[in-house]
Amino acid sequence: MLSSIEQLANFYEQNSDYNKALSLALQYCEIDQWNEDMQCKVMRLYALNGQNNAAINQYESTCNFFKNELGTEPRKETHHLARRIRSGEISAHRNEKTLENIVCELYRSVDQPDQWMDVAGKIANLVGAERFLFASRDKVNLEMKGDIYWGLGDEAYEAYISHYSNVDILSQRLEHAPQNRFHISYDLCPDQLYFKSELYNDFCKPFDIHYSTGVAFSEPDSSTYTQFACLWGADTKAFDTNDIKPLNSLVAHLQQFVRLRQKFEHLEQQTRSSDQITERFTTPAFLCNRHGQILSRNTQTESLFSTSEILTALGESIVFFQNHHQLKFETLLYQAINATDAKARLVDGRWHIQDGNKTLEVSIFPFTYRAEGSADNSQPCALIVIT
Repeated sequence: MLSSIEQLANFYEQNSDYNKALSLALQYCEIDQWNEDMQCKVMRLYALNGQNNAAINQYESTCNFFKNELGTEPRKETHHLARRIRSGEISAHRNEKTLENIVCELYRSVDQPDQWMDVAGKIANLVGAERFLFASRDKVNLEMKGDIYWGLGDEAYEAYISHYSNVDILSQRLEHAPQNRFHISYDLCPDQLYFKSELYNDFCKPFDIHYSTGVAFSEPDSSTYTQFACLWGADTKAFDTNDIKPLNSLVAHLQQFVRLRQKFEHLEQQTRSSDQITERFTTPAFLCNRHGQILSRNTQTESLFSTSEILTALGESIVFFQNHHQLKFETLLYQAINATDAKARLVDGRWHIQDGNKTLEVSIFPFTYRAEGSADNSQPCALIVIT
């Protein structure tokens, strides 16, 4: 009976029906008060249901029960969960709003490397992680292509990179696991194997790291292999499916972030002229404002406009011949610009459309336009690349 209640509570929690999950978790605890995992589930569900005071009351009741009945304290994980609830890190509607803010900041930081560490910290805080790592390397020669780390000292980071560049056991298994979703470290590598690895003895153990969750990107047309990982110390619990759920909501945006960085990696870090940006592309590229007016375009657009059966440049604006195509374009354009303004979350900005006997991929990204020679006079716009 208890097993059935637990499975049903887990099902409702994973589907964000916190009321039903809470009711079942409370029913379980009435039968078995000694189950600390279920007591923690009740705390978490109260918080996710907007009842933070009830969550803390549940924590205090659990502490008193363990002290009076068992003469002991709850596990460190239970205290850690209570701290996250008290700080507001786990609360109703918080994850949704936090995700929107992180997505906006992620795109706005594409050409602002000094903001990456702050964004990395916010991604880690999303799941209460203490550390965050991003690293990319060449698939063939393993040469490092880029990196970001948060919550790690230089010594710990160097210890990690020395193994990552040689493909450590976790990176190797993550690379061969289903890509584009986060995986929990103990699902990739059993403890008996993990504890024998050089990665554990040289990096994890000396710097108090025990649990991690990571995602790998390796697109067919790219020479780069990329990894993102959140890390916890040994005094916390392992990541679970509920912890990585918000991280998986970020996967498509992390992929777009990497794509954009690869396109912009040769541009200057401080100010960028619009003409330089569009001319970097070998396919048609535009910068447009929220009204669809072209701020800048490269020479490849002339061939597109002269041969396309579905779009043209009318004055200084991009115009699609079919109304439904124009509506789709304007919708993606507004989403990208609002994401630049931090007013909305950007969904997948790629669109496939038939142009005669060709299929075009239209990619629309948030961007900040700066006129030639100006670092201050900027406006939100969208970068449009057609391949």
